[in-house]
This record gives sequence, structure tokens and C-alpha cells, in this order.
Amino acid sequence: MGLAEGAIIRHAVREDVSIILRLINELADYEKALSSVKATEATLLETLTFAPSVTNAPHTDILPT
Repeated sequence: MGLAEGAIIRHAVREDVSIILRLINELADYEKALSSVKATEATLLETLTFAPSVTNAPHTDILPT
């Protein structure tokens, strides 16, 4: 399966948490496991690592590992 035309892949930022949670819930609903989802916006904010915020940084540099 290819990317949708115009799709942009980037690192998640803190502002994406509500969208990430919605995607988790939609997948769980599709898999008939919605009651198994324990994630909340608060727990995602505590456990995920985010790229610098787009509101705080005009650009993001990806450093080699």
C-alpha cells in the first residue's frame, strides 16, 4: 500500500496527541477491542517522545545517529 497523494510523513509533536489518541481508538474499535484501550492524552504526553514543537521551532533538524 502506498502513501496517499499529498501525504506528509514527519515526527509527531505534542500538538498531535489528540490525533494519535483518535487513531489508537479507531484501530481498537475496528479490531473490536475498544474497551482494551487505556491510553489518554495525559498518558501519551507522559510516555511518548516528541520532536520539537512546530510552534516553538521554525524548523527541525534531524541529527545523524
